Amino acid sequence: MVRSLFDDKSDKMSVKGEAVQGKYGYWAGADSKMNIEGGLAAKNDFGDGKKLDLYISSKLLKPKTVEAEAVFSSGKLNASLRAPGASSSATGPLEGSMTYGITDGFKVAGAFSLDPSKTDLGTLKSSSALGAQYTAPDYTISATTEGFGAVNRATLSSKLGDKDVAVAASMNGMGENLALATGVRASVGNGVSLKAGLATSGDVDVELSRKFYHHIGVKLGAKANLNSPSTLPKFGAQISLEAKP
Repeated sequence: MVRSLFDDKSDKMSVKGEAVQGKYGYWAGADSKMNIEGGLAAKNDFGDGKKLDLYISSKLLKPKTVEAEAVFSSGKLNASLRAPGASSSATGPLEGSMTYGITDGFKVAGAFSLDPSKTDLGTLKSSSALGAQYTAPDYTISATTEGFGAVNRATLSSKLGDKDVAVAASMNGMGENLALATGVRASVGNGVSLKAGLATSGDVDVELSRKFYHHIGVKLGAKANLNSPSTLPKFGAQISLEAKP
């Protein structure tokens, strides 16, 4: 569906630098709130389509925790394990995900988030998710369930000419709190792209974006709720600069 400008932390400015040497990569970045971070990546290719990528990153000033991730890929199988808050005294919560391609157009996926200090079945049940996706030449159908059926979602996306259209439905349990949403993405000429979305909650999102000189991106967005006409719409703007040697 449409991702709004208002989902981003647009009150910050940031800069990031990267370097690659052989199978290793390095990066460092800082933002206007004086958060300075750096990281290291190591890519390993074992042949026959088997790859293992390792990532580690941390704040560079008085680091308290590090973020570590391992990503394995082998043909139809992709799996990752991430520790977003590891320290010298504890691994912190663990996040894992996996996708497996059963056929060329059909794949299944699973994910979990688990705190090693809380290993009871109830915690794992509430923090796990399963999903499936089928892709045909003209459309894609996907479905997910979280918490073993506590929250269920389904999405149908397709192309109508040069427009991308999607319809999504979500509900709790067996049909409670049913919600629908639809979105469209299209080119409106002069290099401008339009994204718009409407939900049964009354939320309306509109976003216009354009790239200038292949390196500068500009986005303008507006958001309103039709069920609250007394609430003023929100507006947002974003400028991004991409510079590569």
